[in-house]
Amino acid sequence: MSPSEVLETSLDKLSPADEEKKYFSILLILLIVLNILIILYIVLINIRLGNEQFVLKNYDEAIKHYTNAITLDPENAIYYSNRSACFAGKQLWKESMIDAEVSLLKDPSFIKAYYRLSIAQLELKLYDDAIQTLQTGLTKDPENDLLAKQVRIVRQKRTLAQTSSLTSNKKQLTETQKKEIVSLQDQTAIYSRDLKNVQLSIQSLQREARMTQATKLQIENIPTSVPLYKGIGKVFVSGTHNDILQSINTEQENNTKQIKDLMDRQEY
Repeated sequence: MSPSEVLETSLDKLSPADEEKKYFSILLILLIVLNILIILYIVLINIRLGNEQFVLKNYDEAIKHYTNAITLDPENAIYYSNRSACFAGKQLWKESMIDAEVSLLKDPSFIKAYYRLSIAQLELKLYDDAIQTLQTGLTKDPENDLLAKQVRIVRQKRTLAQTSSLTSNKKQLTETQKKEIVSLQDQTAIYSRDLKNVQLSIQSLQREARMTQATKLQIENIPTSVPLYKGIGKVFVSGTHNDILQSINTEQENNTKQIKDLMDRQEY
């Protein structure tokens, strides 16, 4: 028996009720397929219209069409990303950030969503979050120049914001704080001058100490039979070797004490 004869025999065996069920199932499948095709057609129409309105910067209209597409196909990451771009065009950064985040939830490999999310985070001054978003995107596409460039831009703006914040804080000082700053600046200037004078005095005393030590060594090498004189003010008086050496020792002790006091003052 041929295959066609087998099929005809099988159909002949179907009851009218079975045939009705069979045709009903086929019709139901066709209706489902038709419904899917209609939905896809409507989605594509909305995407095309949304893209056209976006190019014309009619962001509200574009948002409406992308929202229609999302309602019919909520798992497509591209539609959320496109709507995120529309919100960015309207400078609605929080809404733009939310749509970009949803886009990445739908498709973590969608690089454009990382970029759009970082733009919204940057405008919301979430600098660290923006850098984290971009770095995550770069792990997916390490050679992406757009993401790498955006990282540099975010870091520059973060630095600028931190600098501006410090400048702003300075401008907000009270009059009392301003007076305290002026007073501290005056004190600093006085201490700087005092420190310089102390350092000069230490250098002078150290030179004197070296000269005194050299004189002492010379006197110790002079025979005791040679008469010596020491200066007292503008007068020179004779003295023994021991007297002059004792005088030099006393001078050295005083010099050492003065240097120590000045060193303590310098440290202070």
